[in-house]
Formats: sequence, C-alpha cells, structure tokens
Amino acid sequence: MSGFPRAALGSLGNRPAPSAMAWALAGYLTRRGIGVRHFHSQACYCAPEGALAATGSRSRHLDSWLMSRELCRSLLAEAYAAADFVLVEGRFADARPSEAQNAPNSSAQLDALCRVLDLPRLIVLDAALTVDCRIPPRPDAVDGVLIDGVLSFADYVRIQTCVEGAWGVPVLGGLERREPIRQLLASLPAGAEVPRAVCEELANSFGKFVDQRALDAACDRASYPIVQRIAEARAAAPARRPVIALAYDAAFCGYFPDVIEILERRGARVVNFSPLTDESLPDQTESVLLGCGRTDLFAEQLAANFCMLSAVHDFARRGGRIYSEGGGTAYLSRSLRSVDGHDYSMANVLPLAASRKSEPCAPEPIEFQVDAENWILPRHTTMRGYRSRVWNLKPQESVEELTHDVDGALLFQAGAVVGGPLQLHLAAVEPAMLALGEPQQLLAAHYVGIDWPT
Repeated sequence: MSGFPRAALGSLGNRPAPSAMAWALAGYLTRRGIGVRHFHSQACYCAPEGALAATGSRSRHLDSWLMSRELCRSLLAEAYAAADFVLVEGRFADARPSEAQNAPNSSAQLDALCRVLDLPRLIVLDAALTVDCRIPPRPDAVDGVLIDGVLSFADYVRIQTCVEGAWGVPVLGGLERREPIRQLLASLPAGAEVPRAVCEELANSFGKFVDQRALDAACDRASYPIVQRIAEARAAAPARRPVIALAYDAAFCGYFPDVIEILERRGARVVNFSPLTDESLPDQTESVLLGCGRTDLFAEQLAANFCMLSAVHDFARRGGRIYSEGGGTAYLSRSLRSVDGHDYSMANVLPLAASRKSEPCAPEPIEFQVDAENWILPRHTTMRGYRSRVWNLKPQESVEELTHDVDGALLFQAGAVVGGPLQLHLAAVEPAMLALGEPQQLLAAHYVGIDWPT
C-alpha cells in the first residue's frame, strides 16, 4: 500500500457492527507488518475490546455527531503517527449516503465519516443473505465487499461470483463462521478484552480468502494537508506539564485512549493510579480523572482502601479538580451498593447514594447545556454526549446540578468536583481540554470555602 490507506468497515442497516471481521482484517494486516489503528464510529463504551489483541493498541473513537469535522480529520491524521492503516468500524445506513443524516446513531455516523474523511466503503455481507444467489440490493456507494460466515472455500467462491456479478464491485475476502468463536464473542460484555488466541484464529481464517491486491487497491487514499500542520505543531515544545491523575485498574477502565493521547501531546503528564491498591494520589496532581467502570464489583475492596478514599476526599476539600463519569462518580459518592446488595462507604465528595442496575442498558445519545459556572465545561453551550442508563445516582441531600432533564441530573457539582451519569468524549469539548491544561492554583481559591461533608 502507498499513500494513507484507510477504510470504513460496516454492516448494512440494523445488523450488528462487524467486529469479528474488523479484528480479523486488523490482525491479518498486523501480521504483514502493517500497523493498524482501529476506530469505532460512535464514542461510547458499547463493544468488547478486540483491537488490543489484534493490533497491540486499544480501539479509538470517531463520532460525527459529537465531534466537529475538523476534530475528526485531526484524529485521523494523528492516527498515522503510530500506524500505517486506519480502520473505522460501524454500520452503514440503508438510505443513500447523501440522505443519511448526521444523527445520533452509528449507521448515519459511519456514512457521515466516510464523506468527511474520504473513507473507502467496505461492506460486510452475511453469507446467509446470499442463499441461492439471492443477493440484497446494491448500496449506492461501495468500494469492496467482505463475506462473513462462509462455510468453505467453495462456498466463498460461489458467493464471490454472485456478488461481483450482481453488484459490479470486487469481493476482497471472507471469514469462516466458526460457531464456538461467535458464541464466545457474543457472550463478552462491553469493554471485555477478547482473548489473543481468538483474534489469531480470526486472522488465520481471513488469510485463507483475502485478495491482497484488490484489498490494497480499494483502501489506498491520499493524505490530508492537516498532517503537515500537526507535524509542525509537534515541533513546538510544551510550556508546562500539568499532572493529571488517571484512575486505572480493574475497577476503572472507561476511557477513550485518544483523549489521553491528545492531553499528552499538548504537554500534560498523565499518571495512572489505582484506587484499589495505591495509598495516595500521584505527586503534584493538579486534576483527577475517574472514568466509568464496574466499581460495584469492587465496592468492598474500594471501601477497604481508606487511605486512598481519604486522599481523594482531602484533595477535593483543598479545591482539587476532579471530573468523573458513571462508576467513577459512584466512587465519589457517599455510598456504593455492591453487586451482592451491601452498601459501602466511599469518598463522600458528592452526597449521593450510588447503585448499578443488573440488566444492561445501551447508552442514550443526549444534547445538553451546562447552566452553572464550573471548571471544566462551558456554560450555555450545547454539547453532546451519551447518558449511562445503568447507574442510579440518588442525592441524599441538596447538591448542585450543573444540568438535568426530565429523567434527572446529568451532572452534579461540589466545589471543583464534577460528575454524573454522562459519558463525554472530552476531545470533542475543546474548553474541557484547555481547562485540564490550566494551572491548578488559578482555580482552587474559588472552592476551598465549600461546606464539605465529613
């Protein structure tokens, strides 16, 4: 491949996103010595993590509903600093690409990203839809086809002949069904890591059917001028390196890697710490990020680490800046209910009682405005994010709400502590990224007089 190869890989309509095919293709390219950066076309935590095993790097996220055109293009260009090939996974809309709206659903977003980023469209076609060569109607825009769920090489050749004859586009490769693997993948919850052996088997299967020349031709694309601008910006040394403490362990894992990378490129020093095992925050911490996670599974262990709970509580009382989401906000609450129904004392920074629903719920796209002054999000500006519907965060006394809707508060605030059930891709909120790089001492004085719970 030459230039800046990339592709949008998607199923059609309401069919599930083609994750198995994405990991198979990514793993196959990685074996060829081609570095792959995998993106989801929607910035929410809704899929298992297979890119790590397939490529050595976690999935990133693009989202045409949350992000500006310029940010999407910047993230694409940045990806080539660490990879040779960019793969964006999602679902294509049934409507014509020109009619697909920039709406909060993954199919419309993948179509929009194809237009914004000049992505070749690779459609993943289920072999079950080609019985007796009854091929579905051809989409208006398609650069290549991958067949998922073939039974044998003879079956693949039959489907290839039918599709290429009916659609007039090349079939680039395929993937065997292998029912045990499909059942395993279907059983994995969002965020769970796919075993490396599974991704290796998927890559092996893909290698049996791929037409390498046709794949290279379909995915080759030119660069963007923004690549040069980003290279020039990197040459400028950062003026300072604020320390951002990132809670990361088995209980806290809900982060977008691209946000962390952008903060570091802008000069911040992101330091991981473990609320489960560490006794204090990193030295010179100026801001704390507590991402979502299954804190309800580790409630007893988190409650037993009194040193860290005290460190977080004291940091907040001194005016320290904290931003949290979902399970991270549960950690900052007065109490957290574990999966076995016991209530455990937490950091007591926000006067909330936190619990998690047992049944899974998909994140809900939402537009909102922040009504009150705070350190991280701009006031009176319409923003977009996803509401986590699995967390119940019930106020136990009066607490400031930065924004809410008919279903309740989306963000709470106490001093310089902001958190709630929202999931935000902070790179899409430029004022938030700027705030994380500001000196802590400029903000602390506004919050030290808060009447904190003890």
